[in-house]
Amino acid sequence: MEQEFNPDINTGSGIFGLPFGADDSLLHIIPVPWDLTASYGKGTSEGPQAVFKASFQLDLFREFYPLFWKSGIYMHDIPENIKRLNLRLRPDAEKVLRAFEEGKNDSQEIVKLLETLNHACAGMNTYVYELAVKILKSKGIPIVLGGDHSVSLGLMKLFSDIGEPFGVLHIDAHADLRKAYQGFLFSHASVMFNATQLPMVSRIVQVGIRDYCSEEEKRIRSSNEKIIAFSDRYIQGSLFEGSTWERVCAEIIDALPLRVYISFDIDGLDPKYCPSTGTPVPGGPSLEQIIYLFEGITESGRKIIGADLCEVAPAQNGVGEWDANVGARALLELCMFIIHSNTR
Repeated sequence: MEQEFNPDINTGSGIFGLPFGADDSLLHIIPVPWDLTASYGKGTSEGPQAVFKASFQLDLFREFYPLFWKSGIYMHDIPENIKRLNLRLRPDAEKVLRAFEEGKNDSQEIVKLLETLNHACAGMNTYVYELAVKILKSKGIPIVLGGDHSVSLGLMKLFSDIGEPFGVLHIDAHADLRKAYQGFLFSHASVMFNATQLPMVSRIVQVGIRDYCSEEEKRIRSSNEKIIAFSDRYIQGSLFEGSTWERVCAEIIDALPLRVYISFDIDGLDPKYCPSTGTPVPGGPSLEQIIYLFEGITESGRKIIGADLCEVAPAQNGVGEWDANVGARALLELCMFIIHSNTR
């Protein structure tokens, strides 16, 4: 099949127009249509389908590694049961969010709703975990495609359970270090707090954060460098004062261990790249800067063991595919560097 495929035409039926199936792919993308804990803008549950659709518009050629696609990239089916559950429970989640905003979150009704919602979120993470187990057993590499950022915990937990220490490169506008934000044990705003509880996560290196609370700042400061934050203020200040992005990337890479998991929230980018994401924040790096960082990580000899790409949302007015197009490009670049770091 690979011999017959022309990468300049993308005539396959898989993601990016590739012809591969599960059995002949190194990279396995796990789509998770879930945004139950989204506390502001909605729609990231539609991200996986939107990215898949937009992926057919991309050229596969990449100057850095032209033949990376030959290792095989496969996207699993979007789980309709997860999608239906997210849709069915969304009104209950909205009720909980309103109760917290109004300071009425201690009623028996809200407590019971939270029990149900937290159980559902745990089930979603179990789904990701169990599918990723199968992928690893088949010698594949799993990538999660969200959905809100809560969908990445199951995969990070699996890598922790395997027993080898690793670091997390966390690209985001937010620190995501709140404990059980708004009562959700698995909130999108709590995913990195939950990651700090995983025994094999040796360090979390955050890039681009620029919207976080005093609780999170204190958690970073008191972590004894388990969490290192390259805030947007620090990055932009360095560049304004004459440093280069190359030097900033060198600092970031030096803070990472040899085994790296990449957790990429698209809202970490300048919102001109992702205007429809749930919580856009002014500032942030460009996609090109992040691609340069990924290249530096792989060229340093580090191994990218897995990844997630989250918070991509289709255009809210239904017109245009800019967010999905950027998301698909970010995913393709991420795939290339993962393949490079595992096959060189």
